Amino acid sequence: MTIEKILNGTRKRTLFDSFADEAKRKTTEQKLTILASLNYYGLLDKTIKDYKNYYSDRKDILSFLKPTLLYYYSELTSNKEKLIISKKSEKSILKELKKQLSLKIEPKYSIDTYIESFLNNKEQITKQQKSFFRIDLKEDITKIIQERDERENKSKEESYLELYKFLNNNLLPDYRNSNLNGYMVDMGMNYQVEYLVKHFFQKEQLRKNDYFEAIKYAFKILYFEKEPYHNFFLVRVNFDEQKTISELYQDNEIAIHFNTNKDFEDFTKLTNKETPKQQYVNRWGKILEEIENNDVIIIASYKGIGFKFGLIRKGTQQTKKGNKTDFILKLPFSNEKIINLDHNPTVQTIIPSNVTISRVKKKNYKLRKEFYNMIVSLSKYEFDDNSYEVIVNEWLRSKYAPEKYKIKYQLLRIGGNKKDIDIYALTTKGEKLIVQVSDTNDKKTIQKKINKLENYDGFLKLFFFNIEKNSETNEIISLNRVINDFKNDKEYKELLKEI
Repeated sequence: MTIEKILNGTRKRTLFDSFADEAKRKTTEQKLTILASLNYYGLLDKTIKDYKNYYSDRKDILSFLKPTLLYYYSELTSNKEKLIISKKSEKSILKELKKQLSLKIEPKYSIDTYIESFLNNKEQITKQQKSFFRIDLKEDITKIIQERDERENKSKEESYLELYKFLNNNLLPDYRNSNLNGYMVDMGMNYQVEYLVKHFFQKEQLRKNDYFEAIKYAFKILYFEKEPYHNFFLVRVNFDEQKTISELYQDNEIAIHFNTNKDFEDFTKLTNKETPKQQYVNRWGKILEEIENNDVIIIASYKGIGFKFGLIRKGTQQTKKGNKTDFILKLPFSNEKIINLDHNPTVQTIIPSNVTISRVKKKNYKLRKEFYNMIVSLSKYEFDDNSYEVIVNEWLRSKYAPEKYKIKYQLLRIGGNKKDIDIYALTTKGEKLIVQVSDTNDKKTIQKKINKLENYDGFLKLFFFNIEKNSETNEIISLNRVINDFKNDKEYKELLKEI
């Protein structure tokens, strides 16, 4: 979104100088809507900065900016509140105005409402919502999507363009014609399309609302440039009461326990939508926030029993069980799938340790493969630093490694006790080699990691980072090179698939 698109011909002085003649061309309500839209997209500060720069030599005009912001604030609050902040700085008034725009104007507008009114031909509501979001759902955005694919380096197998085609050629016509037969997953189906089909349509009986939710999901990604896919959360159910844990496991529910004064204080904060002090309650609140607008995929760990995948649908409400001094909050999930760690040991390495609740950001392609049984192309394999260390270790033994660095023996387990050294080995030429491996392209981070090995004298040193250029003083090999070597090798391709 751009400032120009939101302003749509409205001059900045119309918004920020209430004493100018042109300010009368828009009603206060129209101007507040534009300001709220700029604030929603995080562009209000930039717009005011540009306005001040443009009129930098006109102090007479800029002198009306603060009173104008104060006027908008008074329109959204009481005169008493206006009086309280009137003596504050322009910056403080803007900060308070932004809060009021978020509280009083933004709630009138909703992406869900906009899409629903568009799909059901409610023209007046559609027009109202469009005035805020400044996005035309009728617009052909093929070119915009192609540019996004290029910008995000998406291959055809995961391109937004294929999702856009599926929306226009399948979802929208089937929704409007009430054709509720669902979709088969075809060989060669685009990854994003396959994900949508498996997430929304793998049901025994489909309803029109399933199509509506799928269309909203696609619209949000394509027109509003939201990130694709749904988030994974880990929840460890590790109470003292094993009976309660067993019941939750059987009933496909996750829960957190409250039985101390700190717990009760945090429960009050959670109820009032304030920030709880304890991490696990705070993160439970994050799940509740997420399911207000999106589905969530759960990895549930039950102490003494095992793991399950599950899906918490948008709008699911938590329930409370127990008494005033000892109770649990529960959330049910569906689409449960037992995780056998003996068959899926890599899942264990993905899950964050030593936390009760956490968003899982690592290897989401791997997790989607396990939960949805989706095929993942090698172009989209995800590797964390631990995986890269294993891969680099094997690469250094292979025919692809430069003779100077090819290793014969490993002298320290990968990721061992030396925090600065990821691989410690003896080369085929009898030299001791120390290696640092990190999936980063940040120059400062790379330099810090290089500096840490400066104190190790008498060793051959090698670095693997996510950059293409070598260093003048240090030997750096691109992780891309390592992955490409193995992707094109039938034998090592299997290693990448397993990891």
